[in-house]
Amino acid sequence: MSLWILDTESLSLLQRENLNLTRRISPIKPEQVAVTIVTAEE
Repeated sequence: MSLWILDTESLSLLQRENLNLTRRISPIKPEQVAVTIVTAEE
């Protein structure tokens, strides 16, 4: 199983519904996506 770790910039783009990132992330299961604690604190 692969794990996708999103950095602050990627998470911000995803929250703003960036089309390119949304297309890339949407086929991935939610349990395979994570953020770092640094990203969570920013």
